[in-house]
Amino acid sequence: MTSPIQSSVLQKKIILGVCSGVGIIILFLASIPLWFDIEHYRPEVVSISEKFLNGKLTLGKLTFSVWGKLRFKVDGLALTDLAGEKVLAAKYFEGEISLPSIFSKSPCVVFALDKPEINITKSKQGKINVLNLLKIQPDPLAYRQEKINQESEPRQKKGSNALQNIAPSYLSEFINRLQVDLRLTHAQILYRDPAAEVNLAFKNVNIEATHFSLLRPSQIMIAADLETRFGKTSLVKGPFELKTEIDFRPEASDSAGLRVQASSDLTKLEIVLANGFKKKKGEAASFLCDLVKTAKDIKGDFSLQVPGFQLSMRTKMVSFDRPEGDIQFSSAVMDLDKMFADKERGESGETDPLNKKESARGPEKVTSSQKTESLDEMLVELRQNSFFKNSVFNIKGNFKNIKTKGILIPFLESFAILKGGVISLKQLKIDLLGGQGTATGELNLITPIPTYRLSAEFKGLQLAQAIDSQSELLKNSVIGKAQFQFSGKGEGLNPEMAKTKFSGRGSFKVTEARFISLDVGRWVGQGIGSSFLKVVEQVPLLKGKQMPSQVKIESRYDFISSDFTINKGLLEAPNFIAKAVSQKGLDLKGLTELTLKDCGLKARWQVIDTYNLTKARDISLEQGGVKIEHLLAEDNSPVSFPIEIDGTCQAPQFNYEAMSGPLIKVALKNVALGVSKRLTQELGKRLQTEIIHRAGKPLGDALKNIFGK
Repeated sequence: MTSPIQSSVLQKKIILGVCSGVGIIILFLASIPLWFDIEHYRPEVVSISEKFLNGKLTLGKLTFSVWGKLRFKVDGLALTDLAGEKVLAAKYFEGEISLPSIFSKSPCVVFALDKPEINITKSKQGKINVLNLLKIQPDPLAYRQEKINQESEPRQKKGSNALQNIAPSYLSEFINRLQVDLRLTHAQILYRDPAAEVNLAFKNVNIEATHFSLLRPSQIMIAADLETRFGKTSLVKGPFELKTEIDFRPEASDSAGLRVQASSDLTKLEIVLANGFKKKKGEAASFLCDLVKTAKDIKGDFSLQVPGFQLSMRTKMVSFDRPEGDIQFSSAVMDLDKMFADKERGESGETDPLNKKESARGPEKVTSSQKTESLDEMLVELRQNSFFKNSVFNIKGNFKNIKTKGILIPFLESFAILKGGVISLKQLKIDLLGGQGTATGELNLITPIPTYRLSAEFKGLQLAQAIDSQSELLKNSVIGKAQFQFSGKGEGLNPEMAKTKFSGRGSFKVTEARFISLDVGRWVGQGIGSSFLKVVEQVPLLKGKQMPSQVKIESRYDFISSDFTINKGLLEAPNFIAKAVSQKGLDLKGLTELTLKDCGLKARWQVIDTYNLTKARDISLEQGGVKIEHLLAEDNSPVSFPIEIDGTCQAPQFNYEAMSGPLIKVALKNVALGVSKRLTQELGKRLQTEIIHRAGKPLGDALKNIFGK
């Protein structure tokens, strides 16, 4: 039996032995840098790396330490492409692995990169430099596995399963438990695309990824100062933050896959886009994303909120290899007028704030690169994308409170199918101007120039609600309760091309109608007065006569209707009819044309004064036995005459000369008929007198019975 004194001595010896062993290990680790010079291997590291790179790698001094951690550091590195352009440069790069974490089977690796500068360039041929840095190499693991399979084939024939039994499960376990922290500080990322005039600058970029692991959720924080330009007028500038959480699910669990949640507060950003959208610094804006990939499918929820605009999108598809599923869009508010307010002001002549310097220098010659980017050309790469061509999606949309051009659309619901690059609109329902509408159509994005067809029908539209809109056609044409239907087809998504390539036909009818900018009653009243003066010049017998006083003529109609066609940007209504309210207005019929591009107007109407509001039918002539009851009317019909209106919807021009000629012709015709009738009567009387004189009393009495007294 051991005495207490002997036990104490033994414990001291054990402690002394352990401390000596630990001291030796510490001394060994501390002395490694003295006899192991990693700097000696720098040329070899560079040489090996260049076998895998289409470029040149330059490394600074290498240092290595194992004092509590496996740590290495590179004092500066640079990577250039084959053209000698710098792609990557950094002040230092270091990495470390905690030794205790290795022994605990949960290795923790930390990488840090300070003040890196990354230059990404897209050439005119569409190639991106960073994507061409790596040389295409055969997969070494696949090659190694193939070799092992070949060597083990004889043993497998003997019934041995040794290969399966020696699978490196420990390596899989090591990777699963690996935890990586990444710190990238004060980075600068530049992207240039000279052909598209795109320059993106991400300054003071700080990326911190903590606890990046396959077994637990990982957080990534990205912060940067943006100063990006797209072309001449688009700009994104200001501090930007993106918070991301990534959760890898073990494949063995029921919820195998990946979940990515991201959020960004865009409030501090200033955004100005060429289409007129502008978000000022300090205006609330945000972006949210939640993407979940499982063994069954991929689901995603996305949300974007900017001033005047809220949009949510929910997606579900089988996989990226099988892009089949559903997409749902929804929005509670979409104020497009607020979003693109600067575009409206720019069209009214105000200077674009981004181009003040250019404006001060005066107008410059517009080059081809400054022209509006073609939407059709932007689709070229999309058509070649296999994901897009193989996509089959049911697309649903539910939008509320859409405001555009001063017009509120309370509700819009749609259902479409995307298949093989063709979007088929199966149904669209819309509430507009107090009425309802439905539509179907198709958009083919695969053809070199996109083609489309559309059919729509609207009922109960209260056009008076559009008076305060920014649509020149709606606010300057007519108000009333409208219904119309049309169908058509076209090609091209560029607005100018779409207006000229669209063709279709339809019909419309507006009840309780009234013209807004066309004061037909006033114009006709003035035209009748000037035309009467010209009639007097041609019919001297009218000298001294005055036009009867007119009553007020209103441009109010029981209905306005017509069929119409649209072709090459021209809307033509050949059988235009406007039936006036009884005792209030003038009936109209004829041809109406509208140019969709600039709202150009051409009207060739026949005016029918059914209710004699102009009092033109009351103009009579009686002189020298000649009596004409209705000088300006044909037969017993109402006074009718043509009018011509040109100009635009907002600035129509009335041609008074078009009225005078036909009224003069009618007047001269009626005078000629009156004179002819008078001459016929005089001739009949004289003939009767002469016959009576020559034939005697009996025959004269008989003729009197025939001709009268």
